[in-house]
Amino acid sequence: MSVKVRGLLLAAGESSRLRGVLGYVKIAVKIGGIPLMCFPISSLAAAGVAEVYVATRRSRVGLVRSLVGECPLAPHVEVLEVERWWAGNAWTLLEALEELGRGEWLVSMADHIYTAGIASAVARGCGRPLCIGGDAKPGYVDVGEATKIKASGDGGILALGKGIPEWTHVDVGVHLHSWGPLTGPCTGPVLTLNDLNRCNASHGLAGVVDVTGEPWTDVDTPEDLDFVLRGPGRALVEEVVRGWRA
Repeated sequence: MSVKVRGLLLAAGESSRLRGVLGYVKIAVKIGGIPLMCFPISSLAAAGVAEVYVATRRSRVGLVRSLVGECPLAPHVEVLEVERWWAGNAWTLLEALEELGRGEWLVSMADHIYTAGIASAVARGCGRPLCIGGDAKPGYVDVGEATKIKASGDGGILALGKGIPEWTHVDVGVHLHSWGPLTGPCTGPVLTLNDLNRCNASHGLAGVVDVTGEPWTDVDTPEDLDFVLRGPGRALVEEVVRGWRA
């Protein structure tokens, strides 16, 4: 069953920690024979998202289009070229939203592997303009490297970042945006997604969707890649793929 939200995949990053090992952009690496970029696309499709846009840089448009053809499950996918990818992943998001317009957007990182259940839960929202999927007991990621969230009792976000000393959830990399592009105090010449989310949280606009119990991981380092290819992460990958066929 389709859902009203559309998907937006951010796929313009440098892949700096893996590109030197792979020799090519990490979204193209095959995991169980499936390109990494296809994992979020297929999970969004399995959750009922009927339309997905992939925001990427000009030099990567052809690659992204070819990878979409290898996805086991895919909705209608359009590739969107962004110019300010070099200024941080938040600008990739904001430039894409400026072109696409207002609405409800399920925003996903292109290097995250997660179940359709996570996409479905985040798509239901949290009663705030920005809803961030959060896992209170992450089992497949390096928490030290992850973005952490400190949530309030009512689901709002008190703090967000990699270095916060106390946290309640880890950001799973799937967010629901219910507005158009932001301007004013939440923008700057260089802007990460964490900067943007932290700013919105400080204005009371962000909340957490608890997805604890749903497996997920990201692939950012050689160790992460080995984890999903040869380590315990293989079981996670198999579970995600089974979910697409359910």
